[in-house]
Amino acid sequence: MPSSAGRTAPLRRAAVTAISLWSSDVPAAARHVLPLLGDPDAEVRQAAVQAFSSWGTVVVPLLQTVRLDGPGPARAGALEALAEIGGEVVIAQGTGKLALTEYGRRPGTPPGALGR
Repeated sequence: MPSSAGRTAPLRRAAVTAISLWSSDVPAAARHVLPLLGDPDAEVRQAAVQAFSSWGTVVVPLLQTVRLDGPGPARAGALEALAEIGGEVVIAQGTGKLALTEYGRRPGTPPGALGR
């Protein structure tokens, strides 16, 4: 017999879908869906990621905060949603770090300048 979390997973997935499709207040909707980025059910987590992806760049600051500060279980889902919204550029925006080139240098840094 499935656990109570397993039995309620379809309800949680349906709630994410309803909130993402019908809420006109994206910041409020995002706060309601946010905990489900760390849901124990993979399909619920994926529905939450898809909801955040559909809301686009307006939720990027919230996702970056979650990615860096938690809650812990939601971090992986936040990272996945950020990747779907804008890839590496969006992911790097919230870290306060410059992107590295394929050679391990920051853009514009001359060869051999790292570590000085």
